[in-house]
Amino acid sequence: SIAKVKTPSQQFKFINCVERKDATNFDYEQVATECASESIDVQDIIYCYNSPEGVSYQHEIALVTESLSPAHEYVPWIVANGIHNDDIQDQVQIDLLQYVCDNYNGPKRSKDCTKKYVYNEENALPPFQIDDVFGKCYLDNEKTSTRD
Repeated sequence: SIAKVKTPSQQFKFINCVERKDATNFDYEQVATECASESIDVQDIIYCYNSPEGVSYQHEIALVTESLSPAHEYVPWIVANGIHNDDIQDQVQIDLLQYVCDNYNGPKRSKDCTKKYVYNEENALPPFQIDDVFGKCYLDNEKTSTRD
């Protein structure tokens, strides 16, 4: 579905919204409709999700997820440079842009990394919110969500 969303900013906002809403609503079409903005054609997303191409993408992602080492324990399970740990997980969920600015040393740094970046609600892409609605979904049936 994300391939049908045009810009990285829109993609991030869409994913963030879906991650928050699908914790309590398992109707993907309704969640996608609620998360789509005016510039996102929700019918394209729903068609892709239900198409053979969408099923193939889901299968491909499932295979990658299954091969994670260590195995993922909850969703979202954030891996950066092949590493997952609580520090990375927390930093990315609190402020993705700050994490990227602090850790990316390649030639195509964001122009936003050249200035002193101070996170606040006004300048951030919607960060993942760890609150009563959004937690972590565990594979283990004994833990359904947590607030770290």
